[in-house]
Amino acid sequence: MVRLTVFAAGLACLPSIFAHPSPLEIFNRELARDGCGTEEPPIEFLTAASALAAGDAKYIAPAPNAGLRLAAVGGDPFETPIVVDTWIHVIAVNNTVAGGYIPQNQLTAQMDYLNATFAPSNIGFVLKGVTRTINATWSVDATGAELEYKTKLRKGDYKTLNLYFLTKLRGDALGYAYYPQPGNPAPGSRTFNLYGATNRADTVPGGTLAPYNLGGTVTHEVGHWFGLMHTFQGYSCTGPGDLIADTAAHIAPTRGCPIGLDTCPDEQGPDPIHNYMDYSIEVDRNFGASDGGTTATLTATISTDCSSSKDKASHISSPKSDPIDAVVAGCSKSEELQNDFTVGWGGSPDANGETTLDALVMQGSDQNTGAVLGLRGIKPATQVARDVLRLTKHISLGYKMEDLTSEHSRNQHEEWVEAGCVPNFWVDGRTCNGSAPTGKLSSRSPFNEHNHDTIGQIALQSDGKMAVGMSSNGATHKIPGRVGDAPIPGAGGYVDDKVGACVATGDGDIMMRYLPSFQGVDLMRRGSSPRGAAQAAIKKIAKVYPNFAGAVVCVHKSGKHGAAYQGFGWFSYSLQDSGNSVEDVKVISVEA
Repeated sequence: MVRLTVFAAGLACLPSIFAHPSPLEIFNRELARDGCGTEEPPIEFLTAASALAAGDAKYIAPAPNAGLRLAAVGGDPFETPIVVDTWIHVIAVNNTVAGGYIPQNQLTAQMDYLNATFAPSNIGFVLKGVTRTINATWSVDATGAELEYKTKLRKGDYKTLNLYFLTKLRGDALGYAYYPQPGNPAPGSRTFNLYGATNRADTVPGGTLAPYNLGGTVTHEVGHWFGLMHTFQGYSCTGPGDLIADTAAHIAPTRGCPIGLDTCPDEQGPDPIHNYMDYSIEVDRNFGASDGGTTATLTATISTDCSSSKDKASHISSPKSDPIDAVVAGCSKSEELQNDFTVGWGGSPDANGETTLDALVMQGSDQNTGAVLGLRGIKPATQVARDVLRLTKHISLGYKMEDLTSEHSRNQHEEWVEAGCVPNFWVDGRTCNGSAPTGKLSSRSPFNEHNHDTIGQIALQSDGKMAVGMSSNGATHKIPGRVGDAPIPGAGGYVDDKVGACVATGDGDIMMRYLPSFQGVDLMRRGSSPRGAAQAAIKKIAKVYPNFAGAVVCVHKSGKHGAAYQGFGWFSYSLQDSGNSVEDVKVISVEA
């Protein structure tokens, strides 16, 4: 399938212990109920959509001769804003809320929800008017009066969105819609009049049909109105599917919230269970997807040792500062504190007894990056990386040259030499004196929670700007000249303001082969929750290297966050809203 455009990671689902109210609530489906009454796409639509897909084009139908709409939430926005005139038609049994007479404030909330979910693609909806009709026959859709009331009430041309709200729909559905038809159906024709999206009145935000009263039903049905099919279209791992290349194939509608589910394991990734066009459960009510919680402006610190996390987090910058400065401040403090001697100067000596430093900073607006690799004689590695980003096109600049060894690192190196220089990172396991090999070392043997660590910082400002920062002194007893994953863009960290950010730690020699941070951001772009993205990134590596040790933390642009790990005895990360005190730092323990 070719890339058309992405439908957003908008369907969040996670344990209710993490549910928090927010201005934006996500579409909800229960285990045994599909809820969508939209029929299979007609052959005319499929033929036109397939032809459009073959042309690898984004398309919406402002032209008089074009009725087919293929648009999406998320991904790269349309360069020219798409504005959709919208009419709402409330058809009630009587003038009570119980009778389907939706209050104006709930209609306003529904429009706000719809606009918020489509805004990332530069698509907006303008409410042109509301009609209210008391008609018990029309309000119960099963009576077969659909064409009658739509012929009477429909407003605007074929590009005008008409939303209908009734008390009961046929098949006990939550909503249904009609796919756009190629060409320009004649005004007054059956095809013209039926085209729209119909929903139960009690599914709007604040409606009475809990837990379906979150507002996302309209987003799902408007997706169909635009020409988006279900992500499981075709119920197969092969074939054209939904014709959207960015959504991974899966063989059936999702039931519940099976994070990491991959029903087509040989295809492009896990099932898009957070996509509005699937049927997953949602119990968290924040736009985006995660499993660890949410915060408006945060710095997440990734480390296998959170003993001094409050000290580190207390040095983040204010919400109005550059997020690059925020991550540099946090990483610099960790470098100063030496974090169990696995970050900063004075720890993790290489095979010659020398400490070297790796660091990276990346800004989310354009992925501009500064990195230092194997830095010698300079303590504030992350600050140097920032200077690389801002001042040069070179790989390294520095400040005053300093000795990076310490009594700790010298003792650590001496003890290692006395033990015959094992464990080490030679494939044949050679010792200091070049004695016979001991056999190939496993990918995990040199690594544990104490001899290897990376500090990763993710800063999310209130204006949406993001940055990541990484700092590490690498693996203890590494071969001189070895560079780890921390300073490699996409391996140690990656960020995109339009999506979110991920950072990673662990066996860099294994992990950098898979660019797990980039993979995590890309998975969030395609619909995964932060935790689901982190799990998928770890799972991809574990399929080939089941004994590796590593962790990934991801943060969605909405502030949602989650993590996954393997091979460590335990793993946690910390976060702090910069408007809160140091005592409010939260340490998140990640389930294995």
